[in-house]
Parts: sequence; C-alpha cells; structure tokens
Amino acid sequence: MVALVITGILHWRWLFHLPKRYPALTGMVCLLTVYALSNKVFLGSKELIHYDLFYPIQMICDTFHMSGRMFWPVGYLLMLVGLLGVLRNRNHAMVVLSLFVIVGLQYYDTGLQRKSLHAIATRPITVHHTEWEKLIQSVDGVNLYPTLSGGRSLESTVFFQGIAAKYGRPLNTAFLAREQENKIAEWAIVQTPLVTKICT
Repeated sequence: MVALVITGILHWRWLFHLPKRYPALTGMVCLLTVYALSNKVFLGSKELIHYDLFYPIQMICDTFHMSGRMFWPVGYLLMLVGLLGVLRNRNHAMVVLSLFVIVGLQYYDTGLQRKSLHAIATRPITVHHTEWEKLIQSVDGVNLYPTLSGGRSLESTVFFQGIAAKYGRPLNTAFLAREQENKIAEWAIVQTPLVTKICT
C-alpha cells in the first residue's frame, strides 16, 4: 500500500495510463474484484448486510465459496505495480529510502507470524511412546495422509515432522481441502501406543 501511495504521488501519469495499455488485464482484475465482494458484510461478529445472489452467480459462488481469495491475484498485481513504480525513480536515494520503509513495514507487520512460526519450530520434540521412534528408524520415509484443512490443530503434523527430522527421514504429505476432520481421533493416534498385528 505504501508503494502504491509513493507511485501515485511520483508517477501518477504512468499509473493512470496502465489500464489503457493493458485493457484485457484490467478487465480481468475488475472481474476478480467484483467476484471477491461478499454478499455478507460483518462488523466484528455482527452481520450488517446480507443479500441473496441470483441463480448462475449463486452456483459459482457455492463452488468457490471463499470468494475473497479471488482478490489475491489482484493484490499481488497491485504490489508489483507499486514496486515497479518505486523502482522507476531516477533518484537512487529515494529508491533506497522507499524500499527501506516498505521492507521495514513488512517486517514489522509479519512480526507475530514469525514469532508463532519460530515458537513451533523451536519447540522440543516430545515422543510419547518409544514405539514411534523404533518405527521411524526402521523405514526409509514417512507418508503423512491425509493432511486436513488449515482450521485443524497442527500438533499431529508437527509431531511427525519432528520425529522424521530427528532421524533424517524424508516426509511426504499432501493438503486436502474441505476434508471433514476429527481432531480428537486424529491426535489419539499419536497418543496411543502402537499395536503389532499379525496377518494370517
């Protein structure tokens, strides 16, 4: 956003003519923006506005019901335009100062995220049952399946990642969106000792 403000101030003519130079891209951006608009508007947990969509649009929105994600390409494009505008400055000191401000704000803005990731990555590995350690040492790699959607706890995934890393075993996994999850049953797998089964 800061990059776009700087670009709008210093290179407003260049910014103004971009839609004329790239009409198809501009049209796609406008369509994605309109699609990303929600038919439900909230203030905190209170719903302020709700309106029903007509049939064809409703069907599309039900398929891609996280419509806000459609704005991601628009956001990336705006970020790129902002950075290109900043780099267009002929004054190198202004470019360096602008980039310093932009990167500094981005670093500050991602502080909580980095702190959370660091806490997870540096947490000691707690192996509840030695059977897991023996099993990991006896295999060449680990396939973790299924990996459920982002709303679930990361405890079990981090557990298997930690054990696999401890013994240098590669871990292969995949993400399944819209999967029904059972957190209690899933974490119980890690908490329960392994049972050897003999097939006859």
